[in-house]
Amino acid sequence: MTSIVGTWRLVETRAKTEAGEPCDPPYGPEPMGTVWFSPNGRMQSVLVDGRARMPEGETEREYQSYCGQYTFDGQRLVTERVRRVVFEGERVVLFPPPQAWRGITQHRELVWERIA
Repeated sequence: MTSIVGTWRLVETRAKTEAGEPCDPPYGPEPMGTVWFSPNGRMQSVLVDGRARMPEGETEREYQSYCGQYTFDGQRLVTERVRRVVFEGERVVLFPPPQAWRGITQHRELVWERIA
């Protein structure tokens, strides 16, 4: 099993609708985030739309943070929510449960790269 322990930075986000159509990237075109997994089952994460200024007419900036316990069995990351996990070389892709954003249910993929 590949270890998830360590500090990871967000490098890419993707989303699609229930019908498989692509959506705008979660957390905007410049997503920022870090997630940290300790060896003793604690974790913390922060994700944010990293644009310095929002385009005219846009008022919502997506942000999410979480900390707490986790378990990982090599394929599923369990916190308060269960996420499917796929390792792609040096990167890990987390697939959170579908969620609504701006009235559309999205299936998201969060791509992380280990930094420590």
